[in-house]
Amino acid sequence: MKSFTQKCIHNDYGRLVLRLGLGVIFLLSGWMKVQDMDMVVGYFGTMGFSATFAYLVAYGELLGGAAIILGLLTRFSALVMAVIMAVVLFMLKFGNPILAPDMSQSGFELVLFTSAMALVFLGAGRFSLDRLMWKKGCCGSCGTCCGGVCPADAK
Repeated sequence: MKSFTQKCIHNDYGRLVLRLGLGVIFLLSGWMKVQDMDMVVGYFGTMGFSATFAYLVAYGELLGGAAIILGLLTRFSALVMAVIMAVVLFMLKFGNPILAPDMSQSGFELVLFTSAMALVFLGAGRFSLDRLMWKKGCCGSCGTCCGGVCPADAK
């Protein structure tokens, strides 16, 4: 029986929690946008973006969030979410402090950006479709992790 205290298992559970939390946020955000595209297109228009961009963001968040939850094309999906959040940070926060002294701005966008970037670098982990589909090492992303065999699997 595999011990919960083994490092590879901890890393994989951490990646899973990160993927589920981030994926759900983006999935729900995309779903809300898709439900009222007229409002989203209008809002994006006030910032100088085209309707095409509004649709790309809405469906990108919806599909990217679902992909992150499933651990499917995780690094790519997380990178797309990070780019979206970088644009949000630039457009909505430019000239404003990300964390205001009165906490009126929570820095939520920065947390989403950094979480997405963490997944870009960490990969999906063991509990993912990426690992199942491409049989890549214990981390589910590099193929050579732990010499291609996770020590937790070898016991």
